[in-house]
Amino acid sequence: MIKKLEAKEIVQILDFSDPIEQIFPCDRGEWVQFLMQNFEHPEIFVIGRVDKDLLTAYAVVANMVGKPLSNAVSILFASELAIEDQEIKDNIISWAKEKGAQKVIFQASDRADLEKMKVDKISYVGHWIV
Repeated sequence: MIKKLEAKEIVQILDFSDPIEQIFPCDRGEWVQFLMQNFEHPEIFVIGRVDKDLLTAYAVVANMVGKPLSNAVSILFASELAIEDQEIKDNIISWAKEKGAQKVIFQASDRADLEKMKVDKISYVGHWIV
């Protein structure tokens, strides 16, 4: 099931093997602490796939809409399984529309990740049109 994550699911990120320490200047515990402090914030969207109470994929999205300067939301992080999950993508796009965004932007570590995400344009910074 795809859902907006709650605290009981977010703590499971402590057991993930994603490369969060290579992306942000923090350790896994600090990342989870950040998510726990912000998962209810209206401008942060923490979404994931939960099957039988087990978190299997997640993404963290921030609202960056500030027209006329920005018309996008940004994926701060997506776990490997979230990258290819169409339901997660659809939910992110729906949330982006609610925020008034025209696109969802993200960075990837390599072109293969961008290709998996079926971006509208291939580069190290990609986006989906909303």
